[in-house]
Amino acid sequence: MRRNSIPGFFAFLMVFGLSAPLLADGTLLGTLTGRVRDETGAALPGVSVSVISEQKGVQRDATTDQGGLFNFPLLEPGAYSVRAVLSGFQSFESTGNIVTAEKTTQVPVQLKLAAETAEVTVTGDAPLALWEAQRCSRSPSRARRSS
Repeated sequence: MRRNSIPGFFAFLMVFGLSAPLLADGTLLGTLTGRVRDETGAALPGVSVSVISEQKGVQRDATTDQGGLFNFPLLEPGAYSVRAVLSGFQSFESTGNIVTAEKTTQVPVQLKLAAETAEVTVTGDAPLALWEAQRCSRSPSRARRSS
């Protein structure tokens, strides 16, 4: 009879031993997921997405897949901020996303194109001085031709 109870004991340890860390403080974990799209609705791969616990400040990072999807499993219940960044787009931030135990919280993300910026530096002193010098040097020669 002892032989039969040994496999049962190991099964008991496996089930409760592996789940103990998840139940240590009496809570289970949740998931936060979403899809990043542009203004046209097209999925954006390669977006850097971060979730930050608003209570503890703990941050986790991921990158969207080819379908623009991101997934953060095994999060402690609570409020989370979601940030998304991709070159050429305005950054995105959403706060107060509530993760609950054994549930999946969906956070849709839309990135807008960044405004184009251009920096132009104009220095007009040299051409103006050159134009003034040419104008001054031509004036006397025109006066000679008239005479």
